[in-house]
Amino acid sequence: MYLPRLITLIALIGFVAPAVSHAGDGPDHAAHAQDPLQVYANSRYDYCDAKMLSIVWKNSVYEAKVTIGQKIINGLTGLADQDIATGRQQALNAFESNPQMRCNYMELGYSYEDAAKLANVWGLPGAWEAKQVIERKYLFGDNDYTRRLLSQANNSSNTPTQAQLFQAYAASYDYCDAKMIALVWKSSINDAKLTLGRKVMGGMQGLAAQDIANGRQQALAAFETNRGVRCHYHEAGYDYNDAELLATYWGLPNTWEAKMTIERKLLFGNKDLIKQALENAKRG
Repeated sequence: MYLPRLITLIALIGFVAPAVSHAGDGPDHAAHAQDPLQVYANSRYDYCDAKMLSIVWKNSVYEAKVTIGQKIINGLTGLADQDIATGRQQALNAFESNPQMRCNYMELGYSYEDAAKLANVWGLPGAWEAKQVIERKYLFGDNDYTRRLLSQANNSSNTPTQAQLFQAYAASYDYCDAKMIALVWKSSINDAKLTLGRKVMGGMQGLAAQDIANGRQQALAAFETNRGVRCHYHEAGYDYNDAELLATYWGLPNTWEAKMTIERKLLFGNKDLIKQALENAKRG
């Protein structure tokens, strides 16, 4: 009479015990209990990473955040990093045609003041140009470098004055260089001088040389149609007497031809040759 009840009781205990025991659940159970969105929020990934992934995965930024969290939980961050790189490349390819694809400077966590400071560091005319550089550098994977530069700018008490910038410009460049920079950057000559000064103080003369070369090419292409964009002989420091001497030295029919030759040679970057020719002409 009691034996069947005992067997039933033992069976019930044996059935219930595994249900209340959590032995063996281990890390897998803990992982499944995590919220993917919270995991994303606590990770090294940010909004712009999610935006790049949303391009590749063709979903919303919110859904991309959730998917990033799931990949972290499942140990698949390597795949996420590859997709972020792919998204950056796609956004870079569409940088001019589809600005919405890229992460703008505010989404990257920068302010207008940050852009203005970086413009000084990079020797750019203003904050707008710096914003473009910030956004491009992120797509190239250089955001950490930009952050370090901004940190250095914030910690520096040696912000150059306008007088120091003009002095740095005058030490390395002339009016015609500034005019070519102004043509490329669509700024005033005065602003171009400041830009050149920033580049000198930032050790970026190589970038300045590229911009000057681009300006010369543009002015050369418009030599006959827009005389205002090229550097005139008198802007380069030459006068009528110099042109007269050079006309004779070069075997040209008149001073007007000499002036045009001077201006063309300036655009070809041959100002040292002009200077040497004038010295030779003066010696007779």
